[in-house]
Amino acid sequence: WVGGIYTPSDGRAEPAIATSAIARAAVAKGATLIQHCAVRTLVRSAGKISGVVTEKGEIRCEQVLLAGGAWSRRFLGNQG
Repeated sequence: WVGGIYTPSDGRAEPAIATSAIARAAVAKGATLIQHCAVRTLVRSAGKISGVVTEKGEIRCEQVLLAGGAWSRRFLGNQG
């Protein structure tokens, strides 16, 4: 570590409660959540992400959020 900072006034959250609340808020704003369906690769068009290929087929979209936790690096490493 080159440096760090500790701020005792920063917020805290219980992950199981916070993730459910974030998911509900996202759906209320128009997001679509698909659970228990692995993404295999990203689809690119004109140099931009235009969708994902899942184990159940392709989903076209303008934005993708990667929330793979510890597996994010492995997935992105396969994407170059």
